[in-house]
Amino acid sequence: MSKWVEQFNGRMDGWGRKLHEKEIRIPVDLVTGILFFAVFIPLRSFLGGFHLKSYGACYLFSCFTFILILGLSCMAPPAYVSWFILCLSQAEIIRGAHKEKLRNEEGKHFYPKICLIALFIVIAAVVLSVSGDLSKLFLIADTCLLAALSKLSEKISRC
Repeated sequence: MSKWVEQFNGRMDGWGRKLHEKEIRIPVDLVTGILFFAVFIPLRSFLGGFHLKSYGACYLFSCFTFILILGLSCMAPPAYVSWFILCLSQAEIIRGAHKEKLRNEEGKHFYPKICLIALFIVIAAVVLSVSGDLSKLFLIADTCLLAALSKLSEKISRC
């Protein structure tokens, strides 16, 4: 039995060396994907945005934007760049929500919920700034920018 354990450990050590030599890395972690969806889904749910004509086109475009945003999040520009993008996009989101007076089926305004979501996003951004996690701060800023651009493109397509 001990001989079998030694052989097994030897194989595992060999596999570990091979993997270490190849330096296999995953560029985006799970937390980044969760953070993207935690920001994007509430904004998109209450704010709305541009809709493509077919499900397939929507799926492909959604996959492309998801990969693009996650790819951009690997960059970590200075905090002031992320804050500029975040403030600009949040202002457009809040302005657009207030101006359109979006309502649910019961006639209640979405504006208070969108403001609450925006507040949570700013709090998360402050926490990320203080902790020095500039790549996730940039992810939040880009995700808000994506939601704001989607809403603007919806308005443009209606004209």
